[in-house]
Amino acid sequence: MAGPQGRLLSWLHSLKHFFLMDQGDMLVHLLEQPELHGTPSGLPAHRLQSLLDSALRSSSVAASPHVDVVGEGVLGAVMDKRSILQLVMAATHNMETAAGQADGPLFDRDKKSSFSSCLEMLLLTVKLSWPLTLVVSKRQLLHYQVIFKHLLSLKWAERDLGQLWQVIRSTKRLDKEDQARFRSWHLLCSQLLYVVSEVLRFTTIDVLEPLWGDMEGQLGRAVNMDEVISLHGAFLSAALERALLTESKVVRHVSVLLSAAHELAKEADALAADSDTGTGSNAGQQQQKDPQAVDQKKMMSMFCRDDNRQDGLMRLQNKVDQVLMELVRDLDMHYQHLLTVTTPAAGAGAGATGVVGLTGQVAGFSVGGSGVKSLLGDSSRDLASLHNLIQRLQWGQRMNSSSRQQLQRGLPTAY
Repeated sequence: MAGPQGRLLSWLHSLKHFFLMDQGDMLVHLLEQPELHGTPSGLPAHRLQSLLDSALRSSSVAASPHVDVVGEGVLGAVMDKRSILQLVMAATHNMETAAGQADGPLFDRDKKSSFSSCLEMLLLTVKLSWPLTLVVSKRQLLHYQVIFKHLLSLKWAERDLGQLWQVIRSTKRLDKEDQARFRSWHLLCSQLLYVVSEVLRFTTIDVLEPLWGDMEGQLGRAVNMDEVISLHGAFLSAALERALLTESKVVRHVSVLLSAAHELAKEADALAADSDTGTGSNAGQQQQKDPQAVDQKKMMSMFCRDDNRQDGLMRLQNKVDQVLMELVRDLDMHYQHLLTVTTPAAGAGAGATGVVGLTGQVAGFSVGGSGVKSLLGDSSRDLASLHNLIQRLQWGQRMNSSSRQQLQRGLPTAY
């Protein structure tokens, strides 16, 4: 597609690569930067930009035609203290209030929060020039940043849990008594990894990709700039809504589960350090394995026999069970609400009613036009995806409880 419309689509594809991580490898490279796991105070702005450039050049995003355009499309990184809920408020309500005056119950918890990692504050930004700013305003850029922060948080937790899983697999070499003590670690790690992966799958595969495809198809038939602006705005609003980022209770529950994942990984850091020193994969380490393997086995045995650690693990498991139960309950309530608002009224079409139900909660954004209605009209697909997520999370609830029952009965548990 040539001309201004083709240039616009090219830019939107670049924004998709930058913020929606449709290929995902740039996030992987960012998460592999050790400095981003340190405290924000120890990372200068120029070094942050250097780390971003390094991740960008190492990923498929480097192929974007707009990465090196001087004056526009300059991808940058900033440290932003606002939580994801504050960013959602900034994107969907009055920007000045949300960005600078964090008042009300929504922000009570955030005032007391402290940041132990740069990744908690990391946001991408991009410089655009006219006429692109007509389609991608500052508020709409915030929509992209909200989605990016959500995806980054999920991928970060998934990475930490994946690394933890690799570490605790080495406990198979312990005796049966110590293996039994470690099974609670295996169960909680596998449960959190499953839940985080399902939320990530839902956000990317069930929400972002179908919506993007709908928008792209409609943009090809847009007849004027007003319709293009409306379609793009409707896509971003629907993305926040259907990814459940406008549901504050759901966002809080997911945030607690992600914090639990990091807490579990941090608690097992000592075990990971012992594993690194005693079970290296290269030949040089393997030649010294006898004394080190004995020491490591001893350390792992002491680790799992630490009553304080086991008590802390039990408290964390109870918190995860409670929050996951509340998450499933609130998702089901949201689903039941959508079922009622998408039920066709007398003399009205199901598609039109579905549009009102699925977009009405996105404050501060009005959409219109026949293309927008077509974009947002497939409410059955969204309801099916949400119901599928609820069922999968319900299974995530049961997978740990059933395994614990097996442990109580003395049955073997696969891990």
